[in-house]
Formats: sequence, C-alpha cells, structure tokens
Amino acid sequence: MQKDVVDRILSKEGSPNAGGLSVRMQLLSKIKKICDVPPSSFSPPPKVFSSLVVFEPIKNDLRLDISLEKYIDKLLRISFNSRRKMLRNTLNSILSNEEINELSESSKVCFNLRPQDISIDQWIRLAENCIKIKK
Repeated sequence: MQKDVVDRILSKEGSPNAGGLSVRMQLLSKIKKICDVPPSSFSPPPKVFSSLVVFEPIKNDLRLDISLEKYIDKLLRISFNSRRKMLRNTLNSILSNEEINELSESSKVCFNLRPQDISIDQWIRLAENCIKIKK
C-alpha cells in the first residue's frame, strides 16, 4: 500500500493524520507495519514510497456488537466530515444541545475536542452512551 495511506491507518488520536479510516480499521483488525518499500523495488517505479502491512482481523467473538460498530461509523462520518470543527458543532446535526450535554457527562468525552483528538475507547463510549440516550 502507499506509505501515506498506511501512516493514516496507523495514526493515533492527536495526530494530524488521524481520521475515520484509522478508527474504523483499528476497530476491525490488528495492524502491523512490516517495512517501507522504496519506489526502486517496482518496475516501473512509482513516484511514492510503499509500505508492507499485515492486517489481522479481530475474531468475531472479540469484536464489538454490530449495531455499536454501525453507530460508531455514523458518528465518525458526521464528525470527520467537518474535521476542523469541534465535536459539539459536528454532532449538533443529530443531537440537541441537551443531549450533547448529557452525552458529554455520561461518556466523559470533552465535546470541545476535534474528532482527530478522540481515542478509539472514547469513540466507543460515545457511541454506547449515544445509543442509550436515543432509546
């Protein structure tokens, strides 16, 4: 794969490369970068570096509930669609101010953060608590 794509997939919260793709991929599999591959290793050589990566899917019995995964995906799409906005301003399209305040308290996630600054565990807590509020 292209090195820059691999770097995005492997990025952690707080990184400028962090995005919905990195959260989704890390929820679904264990990812290990083996090495970088220079353009000279290919014929014809591409203009970019590549990386060799191993994706080991997380076993079904260890994965999150499918409805929770779908809700996380929904939150990621909405949030990273406007990645420069704070979470409070991106999620107001699906949540009222009252729900946002309740969700912030129950999930222990700061809604003044930008989506790329939120950890995978926080996305999970956010989705779990969002589902409870919406019921």
